[in-house]
Amino acid sequence: MADDHTGADAGKQDVDTSCLRDGAGEGTDVGEADGAAQLSSGRPGWLNWRIIPSLLVTFAVLYLLVRYLAGADEFLAALATADFRLLPLAFVWLFANLLLSAVRWRLILRAMGHRIGMLPALNAILSAWPVAVLTPSRAGDIVRAFSVRDRVPVMAGAGSVVAEKVIDIQSLCCVTLVGTLISGMYLWAGLAGALLVGAWTAIFVLAKGRTWVLKIRLLRPLHDKLTRLLSAFDALLSAPKLLLAVVATSVTAWIFALAILYTLLQVTGAGISLPTTVALWPLAVFVGVLPLTLAGMGTRDAAFLYLLILTLGEVDRGAVIAATIGYSLIGAWVFGIIGIPFTIRLFLSRGAAAKPTAARGNTTN
Repeated sequence: MADDHTGADAGKQDVDTSCLRDGAGEGTDVGEADGAAQLSSGRPGWLNWRIIPSLLVTFAVLYLLVRYLAGADEFLAALATADFRLLPLAFVWLFANLLLSAVRWRLILRAMGHRIGMLPALNAILSAWPVAVLTPSRAGDIVRAFSVRDRVPVMAGAGSVVAEKVIDIQSLCCVTLVGTLISGMYLWAGLAGALLVGAWTAIFVLAKGRTWVLKIRLLRPLHDKLTRLLSAFDALLSAPKLLLAVVATSVTAWIFALAILYTLLQVTGAGISLPTTVALWPLAVFVGVLPLTLAGMGTRDAAFLYLLILTLGEVDRGAVIAATIGYSLIGAWVFGIIGIPFTIRLFLSRGAAAKPTAARGNTTN
């Protein structure tokens, strides 16, 4: 899912002091993301030569994965003997995950005092999806915030996405903890538990200890911006019922994502049990967060296969890799393709809105 390479990663965008003014007059740092910075011109700044290295690395990793780690013959044999009758079920889980993602985001915005409808939320998520797939950075998250800037201030929207990702981390840890305990993988359970404690520690530090954190000299120039960006954590901790609903929705969304992979493992006949899938796939997702390949393709697959071999011994490598690559194609690229018209419309609408503003500025001068 986009939530996989969406979900657990922290943004790593450069920040500058230039500002972009929206209709409400609120300043927004242009340097937060290349894609967001170009919305005012109607030109997708992320669509440039910088995605080429990521594409090349992704193809190289997938080639090595299929050719040498899984074995090309084993991979092709898994595809040739696959039972595709279960494949439609994976798409049911996929669309259920999308709906829950929209519900989760709306709950966070509601806690912050902003209400948006289901259709605008889905539109924003689909608009950001192609950007999220094509960039190893978090430009897609900023594009999502910009897509609802008429209803939600940009910094509040960006903060809601940051909170969503942190909640996703703890949800993924919860799912892993349950799966590893059921499977008797106590070492991995300890790791999941440590990550869960770390995630909630981060939530409380960002909400309650932010004043101390912002005293760090390097962060002082960003005090106001970070305060607005992290306001979502204050809002969620101040509304326990909404926080619980967000966590429950997030955990359920990850269950649907795991259901997609497990369905594909059944399609390819990999012979991996559901508890083992629940226990080990989330750990592989964390590896896929590393900004090395597009949508975590290849790195996440290799990590999952390695964990399976380490835990179970030898497995059907071709069937496992066929399933995990299928997961990336369905979980990321289906909505990446569906979202292209939404992304184009967003950039064109922002470009059209920027032209009258520029014209008025020239007249004033």
